[in-house]
Amino acid sequence: MAISCQKSACCIYDHPVCMVLRSAQHGISDQVVILQTAKRPPSKVSMAAIMTARYHEEEDPEEQTDSEPDQTDSEPDQTEDLDADLLTACFNGEIDDARSLIKRGAAVNSSDEDNFTPLMGAAFGGFEELVQLLLDNGAPIDTANNWGWTALMQASDKGRLSVVLVLLRNKASISGPDGTTAFRLACAGGHVNVAKLLVENGAEIDAFDEFGGTPLSRAASEGQASAVEFLLKHGAGVDKVTTEGWMPLMNASQDNHLAVVQVLLNNGADVNKVGSDGYTALHIASQNGSIEIVQALLDSGARVDIVADDEFTPLFLATWNRHTDVAKLLTKFGASITVTKADWTPTMKAAQLGYTDVVKAIMTPSISPDALNIQLPSGATALNIACEHGQLDVVVVLVNAGADIELADNDGYTPLITAAQLGFSDIVQFLVSRGANMNAQLPSGGTALLTAVWYNRLAVVRILLDNGADIALCGDFQNWSALNVAYFSGYTELVQLIYERVSTEKPLSFADVVFASRSIGTRIKPKIAEANVHIDAKVRNGHTALHVACERGEVKVVERLLVSTEAINMVNNYGWTPLISAADEGHAEIVSMLLQKGARVNEQLPDGNTALTYAAGNGYSKVVRLLLERGASVDMATNEGSTPLMLASKEGHEDVVAVLLKKGARVDIQGANGQTALQIACENGFLRIVQMLLRDNAAIDVVDSNGCYLLNSAAENGDANIVTALLKNGANHDVTNSNGYTPLMLAAENGHADVIAALLEKRALVDKQAKDGETALFLASTEGHIDSVKLLIDNGAAIDLPDKYGDSPLISAAENGRAEVVKLLLENGAAIDFTNELDLAAHDVASEEGHDEVAALLKHELEVSRNNVFYC
Repeated sequence: MAISCQKSACCIYDHPVCMVLRSAQHGISDQVVILQTAKRPPSKVSMAAIMTARYHEEEDPEEQTDSEPDQTDSEPDQTEDLDADLLTACFNGEIDDARSLIKRGAAVNSSDEDNFTPLMGAAFGGFEELVQLLLDNGAPIDTANNWGWTALMQASDKGRLSVVLVLLRNKASISGPDGTTAFRLACAGGHVNVAKLLVENGAEIDAFDEFGGTPLSRAASEGQASAVEFLLKHGAGVDKVTTEGWMPLMNASQDNHLAVVQVLLNNGADVNKVGSDGYTALHIASQNGSIEIVQALLDSGARVDIVADDEFTPLFLATWNRHTDVAKLLTKFGASITVTKADWTPTMKAAQLGYTDVVKAIMTPSISPDALNIQLPSGATALNIACEHGQLDVVVVLVNAGADIELADNDGYTPLITAAQLGFSDIVQFLVSRGANMNAQLPSGGTALLTAVWYNRLAVVRILLDNGADIALCGDFQNWSALNVAYFSGYTELVQLIYERVSTEKPLSFADVVFASRSIGTRIKPKIAEANVHIDAKVRNGHTALHVACERGEVKVVERLLVSTEAINMVNNYGWTPLISAADEGHAEIVSMLLQKGARVNEQLPDGNTALTYAAGNGYSKVVRLLLERGASVDMATNEGSTPLMLASKEGHEDVVAVLLKKGARVDIQGANGQTALQIACENGFLRIVQMLLRDNAAIDVVDSNGCYLLNSAAENGDANIVTALLKNGANHDVTNSNGYTPLMLAAENGHADVIAALLEKRALVDKQAKDGETALFLASTEGHIDSVKLLIDNGAAIDLPDKYGDSPLISAAENGRAEVVKLLLENGAAIDFTNELDLAAHDVASEEGHDEVAALLKHELEVSRNNVFYC
């Protein structure tokens, strides 16, 4: 039988059963099995767990089984606590047993770990004679458990009328210590007879509980229509507001209780009363898609256009949550599609999300074009939004309904330009077929064609060209044509496609012909003087023709451009010069040409990178050599403190490192995080570079900003060859990081047995302890590295040396479920009964953490150990 909380995740108050289920994360299923099979569960099982099992037995009686229980582990021993027996007897309704136990001295005021008393158990089960017996023997009547529940509350919650009567006759208090009332519980459970009895004994009809709710609000939330009717008949305020600002009608609407909604409306509930957040019951029902409740509220006069504090209307909520039927119904009752939420209309939201069915539902025959063409502060309409998100079906519905196909946003983007930029060819085809102006221009001059070319939307470009888009229109990019844009964007296929469409009567610019010839092999060679576009004109990102050619390695084009330009150091919008672009891509021949032309070699980007840092980081040794020969600063660092040597060391570029060292690069400069090139090479496992740097006398005892030495990093990363190289060069094998971890500890924690062997060969301290007392064996055991554990034991590691919390390696391995390690430690004499500061041994922590295999292994070893002692 599955055990689960019967309340929703957002239940307003905590039922004890729900609290037990949420809190008992470990062992609850085992306890329930015990309770379902054993007449007398062990005393360690709390009454809360017993109630949980019984609660579900009563909820799902058909799920119970008649199978005979296995009594092997569930029988109590002869020393069973009388008080625990009394608790169980009372819960099970065994009055004769209870009477006998009381006579033998069981305390009627006893309780378990959750302060559940015998009286609570008897009240919960509905055993009135047993309740009377306990009261007659002095059981305290108003004692509350850890959750503030008394016996009266237990009985009221379960609808135990006869028990409630007994308790009230014995002067039980109706209110609990925390304000929770038995009356509220009875109402929430729909136990009208109990509620009536409590009212007759002084229960307040509209009293607030500790969560700010009233009996009526709780009954409404739980769908208890009969309880709601009873409360209203006895004067409960039909619109009484909870401390959270909700009314009963809202509670019932939230939980989809139509019958309760009808009762409340029939008794005068204000259908338009707003809560503290400006929501009405209609908002809530619309958000949840409760069509029948929405209909009931509308039939009772609910206003459809009330705007909540967060600017939501019922229609907007229904639209956002795709409750199509609700949206249609609200529109039928006059809900406006022009009322906005943060300037968004319901139509816009549906268009964004692609809810075609909702858009159709709210498109009434009488809808005006003005309603469809409402614009956001950005100028976007529902149609533009649908185009932006690729919602073709919505676009079709909106255009057919009369949406303006040419209305642009504040940046000049029409629906067609928007779809063209984003590559939604199906939308472009539809809009073109419906007459959209293909030559409409942005303020910058860009058209749908130019925009599609820039974003490499081949299918869109083909559609626009096939339908007659003006290929001669220039703009957006310093008045460039589509052909220029295609080349600068690097899209050869587009260059071919557009070049074929260029009219032979149109005079071609220098860029047209040079770029097209380079891209598609055309043999046209006009004179440079005939060019009608300035050679240093920039595209949107600030690139010139020289930038683009340098980045792509177009040697011949660079040669031609250098003849006519003096802007050799012109930067783009991001600070890149042509030299940096060429160096970053490793185009050595172009780098040489630019340097001969006078390019500035040490120009830096905003982040401090130079042509040399990029070339070094990317491994272009020939480019690095050219730059250094022309005066590049060998140690110029980025803003983050990375030198060319560090960048090359990080990426493992041995040839670049060799060039830099030969040119005098300083090996011990520390970056922003305190690391040197040697530390970076160690961390990334590049042995050859480590050896090169060590030969250049790189410092071996440098500490980075995290307090980590070279050997620490190498040991943690597990490169035995690098560890050996560092040890040979005098690295301290017992140096510690900021946590007190030695290289041996780091290697052990990460399971690097070969590194451990190398360190032990150099006589690393095997039992040295970190700040929290961990040893290498402790860390290896914790992480389950069996080979490392064996190696450390073989080299004399102290097998029971604990950390500062008293945990031994065995306890830590057991706690983390490392079965093989536990077995190995036991075989090597680890103390099985060793306990930590909490007096827990390995078996205890394994059981507590649910590691059954480890717990069984330790249990077996304990039994063997005890038997050996006995036979001794």
